[in-house]
Amino acid sequence: MKTVAELKAKVESDAKDPIERTMIALCSNFHPLMIFVPDFYKEEYKKDVVELTQKNIIIEMERYIDFAFEKTKNERGISANRSIWKYKQWLWALEDTEITDFDFEDYGTSLLTRIANKYNLKGAAEP
Repeated sequence: MKTVAELKAKVESDAKDPIERTMIALCSNFHPLMIFVPDFYKEEYKKDVVELTQKNIIIEMERYIDFAFEKTKNERGISANRSIWKYKQWLWALEDTEITDFDFEDYGTSLLTRIANKYNLKGAAEP
């Protein structure tokens, strides 16, 4: 699994890359890995930082899975793409070497299904 320093470096690097910066902008200027990096929080909010653990990343993935499936099922192109991008970030942090193809066929439904199955994301809606 990546370290907090590696997550911080990725978020900072992504903010400089035109394509990644666009994805961050589509996420209300919030990179999904930021919640694990204390340096992105003001001092008074550092208590809200989520501890970087495999379990906590999977919890974030699980919290988002139903929303992501809804976007793919309803063929909401930009929203579905944004959801897939978030999962790409979380899988990178987990150093997942099995799910590395992020093709956008079927709006990402089959990819989300693979992720939900692999990580046993409970409550995942049927696509």
